[in-house]
Amino acid sequence: MKNKKGKENKGLKFICPKCGHTRVECCEANAYVTSVLKIIDESGDHSYEAPIIEDSDTEAFQCVSCGFRPQDKHRNDINNCVEFAKWVKKHCKQD
Repeated sequence: MKNKKGKENKGLKFICPKCGHTRVECCEANAYVTSVLKIIDESGDHSYEAPIIEDSDTEAFQCVSCGFRPQDKHRNDINNCVEFAKWVKKHCKQD
């Protein structure tokens, strides 16, 4: 992906202010998920292919390690990708 100046975009780096870890996850709610069954065992157990999320609402972004959730100025969990990017730019030191 290229940025506005045509340079390769490395992306923003999330750094958890609570524990310092850098992995973040997107928590989804009200998701419509489908999975193709690969195997149906005679006992009824199944094996699935990777799930497909067709529709969902972003509930929050959170640190994978400690569960820290960035919040807006009203103390609500950030649940918008654009607002999350703004938060990361403001609160996480970028290289």
